[in-house]
Amino acid sequence: MRGTKTVTKFAEELGMTKSNYSKIELGRTNASITTLQRIAKLTNSTLLVDLIPNEPNQSEQIELEIEKIGSTTFSIGFEFKSTIVTLSNYYK
Repeated sequence: MRGTKTVTKFAEELGMTKSNYSKIELGRTNASITTLQRIAKLTNSTLLVDLIPNEPNQSEQIELEIEKIGSTTFSIGFEFKSTIVTLSNYYK
């Protein structure tokens, strides 16, 4: 998904360290909705997020994240499980 850009360059464009971006790419940490929004924008992709939480306490967190980014024109569709979609699956 980052095309021919290096991990370092892509992370820099996202405003994060190479280490933190690599953890997201490898599925070792969750990305915030804001970070997913930035990735979608940089890759000219549509972001889809499943807003049905797998655990009851995630509902509040999802609402807070949506409030932070405000109303947007993208769709939301990654599942909120223990790890948000492993982004490396989308780099093919």
